[in-house]
Amino acid sequence: MGYKNIGEFFKWSTIVSLVAVLTGCSSTMSAKPPETLYRPIDFQKIEMFTATDGWAVGQKMHLWRTVDGGRVWSAAESSKVMYDTFTSARDAWYLTEQSPDTVNLYNTADGGGTWLRRVIHVQTGGICRFSFINPRVGWLMIGGPAAMGEQPQRLFFTDNGGKQWKLIRYNPNGKIVWLSFLSRNTGFYVGGYANQRYGSLHVTRDGGRTWSNSNFLVGRFPMVSASEGIAYQIWRAPVRISDLAGVMPVTVGSGSGLWFTANGGRSWSHSALFPKNVGFSSYFSSPQHGYLLLSSSHKLSLYDTANGGTNWHLQWNRPIYAPGGYSAGVSFVDPKHGWIDIYENHRTLIYASRDGGRTWDFIPAKREIVQ
Repeated sequence: MGYKNIGEFFKWSTIVSLVAVLTGCSSTMSAKPPETLYRPIDFQKIEMFTATDGWAVGQKMHLWRTVDGGRVWSAAESSKVMYDTFTSARDAWYLTEQSPDTVNLYNTADGGGTWLRRVIHVQTGGICRFSFINPRVGWLMIGGPAAMGEQPQRLFFTDNGGKQWKLIRYNPNGKIVWLSFLSRNTGFYVGGYANQRYGSLHVTRDGGRTWSNSNFLVGRFPMVSASEGIAYQIWRAPVRISDLAGVMPVTVGSGSGLWFTANGGRSWSHSALFPKNVGFSSYFSSPQHGYLLLSSSHKLSLYDTANGGTNWHLQWNRPIYAPGGYSAGVSFVDPKHGWIDIYENHRTLIYASRDGGRTWDFIPAKREIVQ
């Protein structure tokens, strides 16, 4: 190839060299990864399952997950969650409403990496509740739209981790507010019927197929639920400790406090008498050892017991500055590692203990925002 003059040679040489440089760069250059930004957390609920792993529900009803003890939270699911439950560090469930006649049921077994959707063709519009005794065995109650003071409710059961759900009970005019199972056979619900002044505690001994009124605390603890429009005598169903043991908090009435059962609800004992109309959160790792977090308008107080609630010892106090109100919860994953989460002034504060609750350190938690 000949060139008319030296200037033409240099012109083409420059172009070829530039193309070669750009071609070489294209093989090594890669897209810049998105920058990770952070914001303070504003969670409604936090549940830890190990010293590092846990779940949370945000103010916009999205799910979050941590793998570093609560310091950094990543989005696990961005759908708007109606009802949710977490059964392990990797297993979670939630419901969304697809249409008035269809419910979407999602679950993950890998910490939110993948979600499996199941469609349940049933009318909804009322309260829905989960209760699992382990990641494989659980119950799901779906409430239909209320009409003339009655609400149809369907109770489903799974024993294979949700691969199949079997309808075991249909109640055309039920009013289940809270649902809790201690074992595969024994369970409770708090509720009643709309034409009753008080709700009641009901018990099943056959896995939810039949229920009877336990006649426990009848008429002693009225409580008005603004969201439900009727009065209930007990706030929440018993919280499972073991196959036979449970603890039930009651925050109103003359006998407000914690009630314990060690025989599947056949009898109850009273412990931890605390002031009426205070907020609370309780956690028990065994029938003997537990924690109670009481919240008043100006402070939080954490107590622990080592003898089933016979004696309680104050472990921790924190003043509260939240004119608009606040909520708080406590949980432990083993005898040493525990967390207290406080939602106040539109933010969530996390405190962690590594010595069984004797000392608590503030955790500067944040959630990721991927641009």
